Amino acid sequence: ATDACGNTDTAMCSLAVNDNQPPQFIELLTDLTIQCENTAAIDLALLDLPTFDDGCNDGAFLIPNSQTIPGVCDQNYTVEKTFVVEDACGNISEPHIITITVEDTEAPIITLPTEGFTLECTEPLILEAPVVEDNCDLGAILTIDTIETGDLSDGDLISTITYIATDACGNSSQSEVVVNIVDTEPPYF
Repeated sequence: ATDACGNTDTAMCSLAVNDNQPPQFIELLTDLTIQCENTAAIDLALLDLPTFDDGCNDGAFLIPNSQTIPGVCDQNYTVEKTFVVEDACGNISEPHIITITVEDTEAPIITLPTEGFTLECTEPLILEAPVVEDNCDLGAILTIDTIETGDLSDGDLISTITYIATDACGNSSQSEVVVNIVDTEPPYF
């Protein structure tokens, strides 16, 4: 420093800049629940990252971690994603945790070849197999139950074939075919 008379003096001053502030998340991710057949949404959710800022330097980096928790079936599971940000000075943000739940809540669909018909008692009861489709499970189980009610001699014999399709997650649907069995032919010798 120099005064008005030309006298000068020098002094040393040191400044220390310390970065002790952890990085901060700017845009947080939200918890999601996604149906198992929506694979594009599942993929995007698993790849999505929150945004963050350090404020002091550009050397901050995101540390993602994920854990998959199985559900009652392969189509039901939860992914817990944890994110932290660390800057070049070793400051670490608070963790940001989200949960992505993938689930199968839809029952299989049964497509019947017919809903019912009338059959002469001398003809064999032959039905085409129904088609079973499920949104996520290719191995849905089909069970068949047949109940006959009434009496042919009274003209009211009814055979009800019930199809129940159940997927691996326990979702099930039911459809039935009703066959009215009649005797319209007179006896012959």
